[in-house]
Amino acid sequence: MGSLEGRQLPFHITDADRVYAKLSYGSVRWSKSARLRTTRLAGATTDRQVRLRRLGRPNARALRGAAFRGGSHRRDLENDMPYRMIALDLDGTLLDPEGRIRPSTIAALGTARARGLEVVLVTGRHHSVTRPYFEELRLSGPAICCNGTYVYDFPTERMVSGAPFDPADARRLVASCRQHGVDMLVYLDDVMLYEVLTPHLRKLGAWIDGLSTRPKPELRQVASVEAVLETKPDVWKFVVTHPDAGRLAGWYAEAETMPAYGVEYSWHDRIDVMPAGCSKGSRLLAWAAERGIDPADIVAFGDNFNDLAMLTGVGLGIAMDNAPDGVKAKVAEVIGANDTDAIAERIESLLV
Repeated sequence: MGSLEGRQLPFHITDADRVYAKLSYGSVRWSKSARLRTTRLAGATTDRQVRLRRLGRPNARALRGAAFRGGSHRRDLENDMPYRMIALDLDGTLLDPEGRIRPSTIAALGTARARGLEVVLVTGRHHSVTRPYFEELRLSGPAICCNGTYVYDFPTERMVSGAPFDPADARRLVASCRQHGVDMLVYLDDVMLYEVLTPHLRKLGAWIDGLSTRPKPELRQVASVEAVLETKPDVWKFVVTHPDAGRLAGWYAEAETMPAYGVEYSWHDRIDVMPAGCSKGSRLLAWAAERGIDPADIVAFGDNFNDLAMLTGVGLGIAMDNAPDGVKAKVAEVIGANDTDAIAERIESLLV
């Protein structure tokens, strides 16, 4: 077991609080004062990803601050929680296979909020189909929607920040979809548009019909996406889909080479497309920074490839067991599937 004192770490360790650790997740050795531990996240490639956490007595004063690359970050750890924000994906994570939030999770998130942690939904969904869960959890802050293309504030009913597609880029994307014969769902300010009714959209429409929340989401069939784009609306996201996996993969291979787009699988037969540079991770960290919250102070839960930028960019990224192996291999921790109480149990453990 080697000493960390000789390493170029992104924080300062005093003589009184020397910490030793193996560079593997969860393998730790206590410091002399039993105040701190340090863990190396699985798959971490830079020292910046080493996470320093307080584990001592509530009245113990641990390190007063940490010097991070890019600036000085000072934080009083007395009576402090290990994290300040919980970020959660919806589908496949917070929602069970029936599209419901488990009662245990609702209770755990309520306790976390009462303890002072912020809870934020970070989803690929349009804000209109995020609202029911926002209201069920009785949240008060904004939600990050459409894979980070915008932040939506429900109390004021407005987008507080965002980056829609350049109109020319949106038209080129549609032309590419036409060339490959794949279908599209288009997210505008207050409506989701489609041409071909897929099984997924049929299920989504039935769910919308059963909602009691107002205003109801609007899912509308159109004859031509090109005709809609001629009116130059703000386009926030495309979902490209097709039942033929090979055809969809062919389109994905081409789209990945287009610098104007960010493309991520969100389901086995659906690919989310955002303006380049937009992701759940980038928008979450930017929004958190505005609130004075460091990435190391965020714990995030997700289950798919469109969650990776978020899961790998925060202090603790947790994947569900129902996530693809390619996602689970890149995160710090994997818990139970979304049909269990795993999220509630993990949040409760963070609050101890």
